This record gives sequence, C-alpha cells and structure tokens, in this order.
Amino acid sequence: MNQILNQQVPLEVKTSLLVNILNQIRFLVIFDNFEDCLNEERNGIENLELKAFIQHLLNNTTRNTKFLITTRYDFDPLDGRLASGIEHISLPELHFPQTNWLMNNFTELADLGIQKKKEIYDVIGGHPWTIGQFAKHAAVQRVDDLLLDLSPLKKRAY
Repeated sequence: MNQILNQQVPLEVKTSLLVNILNQIRFLVIFDNFEDCLNEERNGIENLELKAFIQHLLNNTTRNTKFLITTRYDFDPLDGRLASGIEHISLPELHFPQTNWLMNNFTELADLGIQKKKEIYDVIGGHPWTIGQFAKHAAVQRVDDLLLDLSPLKKRAY
C-alpha cells in the first residue's frame, strides 16, 4: 500500500486501493461539517475531484465500512444514484433543557443563571452550532451586549 500512496499514480488508483481496504475492515468514516465543501447553492460538492472521490467511495464501498456526512444542508452526494442506500436525518434544534445542558459545557455560559440562559435560548434558539458561536462571542463581549445586538433579529421557525 505504501508503494502506491507514495507513487505518482492517478487518484483513481489510490481511491480504489482505499475502497478495497474499507471493504475488508470495519470502519466508520465521518466527514464532519461538510457544508464547507458544498457549492454556493448548497446542493452539491463544489470541487470536482473531491466529488469524484466521494462518489467513488460511496458507490464502491459495499460492505463493512459506513460513512457519516454531517452538514447543515441537505444534499445528495451521489446525484440521485443509489438513493435507497442513503438516509437523510434531519436534526431539529434542541429543546431548552438540552440547550441548557449544552450551555453548561461552555465556560462563557456555564455560570449564567437559568433565566439568562432562557433569554439567550429565546433569542437564538437551540441549534448546537449557534450556541457554540454565541459562546465564542461571549468570550470577548458581554452576554447582555450580544443579546442587544441580536434584538432586531426574528427567530426563524424550523
């Protein structure tokens, strides 16, 4: 394998070797935050080489290994082929008790009272990414100032 990986051979050859290995050994391959790889419309993979690589992996890894692609946008990595082999699981935002638990994992938010956390929740909702972004901003700005900055926004219903 190292002979092929370190050689100047086409990506297809390396990908085929990887597929062979993934079919023999049980793996869970996670592509996290895959929205960074999507096109502007968020409905497909922008880079054509990456798209070909992902499609080859998904089409040809038929046993043992499973793939998990996380993204905030629903897209079809196989452009309609093998649609029955792909599950799309929509994750709604968290309810307040789970959001409160998540906030406790961020130093910037953990010591806030339950009322303040509920106020934050009422403004930004319970999406884990949004909570994380709010915590990052709370590290350099007061929570009340952040809430004031967000006051003109309307919470979107999902």
